[in-house]
Amino acid sequence: MIIDFHVHIGRTEKIKREFDFESFLWLMNDNEISQAVVMPNLSSVIKTSELNSSFMEKYRKLSSKDSLRLFPFIVIDPNDLKTLDQIDKYANEIYGIKYHPSISTISINKPELKPFLNELSMRKLLVLVHCGRHMKSHISHLIDCTSNYPTIKFIAAHMGGNASDLIEEAIDLICNSNCDNIYVDTSAVKLPWLIEEGVRFLGASKILFGSDEPYSDLRVGKYCIELTKIEEINRDKIFYLNAKELLGEHK
Repeated sequence: MIIDFHVHIGRTEKIKREFDFESFLWLMNDNEISQAVVMPNLSSVIKTSELNSSFMEKYRKLSSKDSLRLFPFIVIDPNDLKTLDQIDKYANEIYGIKYHPSISTISINKPELKPFLNELSMRKLLVLVHCGRHMKSHISHLIDCTSNYPTIKFIAAHMGGNASDLIEEAIDLICNSNCDNIYVDTSAVKLPWLIEEGVRFLGASKILFGSDEPYSDLRVGKYCIELTKIEEINRDKIFYLNAKELLGEHK
């Protein structure tokens, strides 16, 4: 069994590769992916709240067989306050939210995010946060707010860095923070030794498999984990056991 914890659905602006629900379900079947966390693709011209509405409308039209394989997340944006209302609107259907600090240009520990995080904490929804080289997306901002929201399970995308040096830094900062409510996903990570390092210092129970489709290749992400020299039980934790536990807590 494999659960992909990081998939974007919808039109892309920077690359040709993109997925609607049906085409990604086909890709899942072709690559033996059992279930996936899916979220809208962001746009520079369409408001985030409109993307969420379109995404959820299309999700609702899926057959029950297909919808049960997908765990929808919506995207929040402090520059679009309608996305705050959408947390309440879709609370019974979604499993969490995605936040991209560098696109919104506001780091997650800033006051503008407090109303969102308070709502998410009350509803105990999962929070997936893009992490990368942009100063607004640095892992330190995410670590800074985890202690204030102990009921939220935060997932740092791209193993907290999206680049080898930043991933190593993220692993070190997370270890030294003693925050128990932060996880990382492997989306866009292409080096097996970084995953081995994550298992060694964070523990396999804190790592989730993610592909970051369409921006990274699902097959490459799978193969990267398969190349690691980690125990089978740890590989199972990364591929599906951890995700199953997190998602199961929220429905």
